[in-house]
Amino acid sequence: MEPNRNWHEKRLGVLLMIVAGLTWGTSGTISRFAPAAALAAPLSLGCVRVGLGGLMLCLLSVVRGRGARFLLSRDALLGGMCCCANQIGFFMAMDAIGVALGTMIVIGSSIVMAGLFGVVMGERPSRLWWCAAALGIAGSVLAASGSSGAGFRLDGLLFGLLGGLGYASIGVFLKRLGLRGFTPSESNGAALLYGGLLLLPLALRGDLGWIASARGLTSALALGFFPTAVPYFCFAAALTRISVAQSYAISLLEPVTAALLGVFLLGERLSAVQMLGMALEFACMILSSWDAVRRTSR
Repeated sequence: MEPNRNWHEKRLGVLLMIVAGLTWGTSGTISRFAPAAALAAPLSLGCVRVGLGGLMLCLLSVVRGRGARFLLSRDALLGGMCCCANQIGFFMAMDAIGVALGTMIVIGSSIVMAGLFGVVMGERPSRLWWCAAALGIAGSVLAASGSSGAGFRLDGLLFGLLGGLGYASIGVFLKRLGLRGFTPSESNGAALLYGGLLLLPLALRGDLGWIASARGLTSALALGFFPTAVPYFCFAAALTRISVAQSYAISLLEPVTAALLGVFLLGERLSAVQMLGMALEFACMILSSWDAVRRTSR
């Protein structure tokens, strides 16, 4: 009976992680359907997304009777700073080079940077990881190459790297919050909420009036719920049922979903060089996930 129950728990964990990966990957596409005023101020989209998503997760934790002590942690604020950097990089990269390429650079570079953090902390990456890192770096440069003669988009590359740095860094503080006894929902909710608050001054430099319209409010709630609150909640629930290494592999659905939606739904056009860059980025993600699974099995 117990083995059968464990099998069902793992299957549920895989399903939850699939939902997380698919919904994470919709953030760029959902943001493209926001009012024109919102698209003209990308940082307002990032502020609304993480602010509302974090608020939803925090309220969920409070309703569960856990209190709000997690909001007083310094690591939560530091995690919020990393979240802020991630959203600035992510939405500005999308504004510069599109949803498909921007997402690929952010996710691919975050894997490389997370590994480099490990080197600084005394870890020894495998040869497989170094190979993945080389592919990721080359892919990021090629993906930032402009299509249709537009030229190399250095701003898209740099913003993508900033988004990757924030994405990789936030994991450090989420882990520290977990070691202090906070649940994943509390840790993620606090980091997202603080990230939204830190983004607010930058967002206010643009026009936030778009939220008052019916389309704007619908876009804001959709961004806060579908690609933020839902995937983070599913991710937290999945990690209680499957290993981190397994979640690494399944989370590849996020950039794949974003790329497919960007190309086929939004009609983004990619040059041959950019497609090669995306292929190298995806190869980087596959090799790094394989390396994580292999290390865990050992």
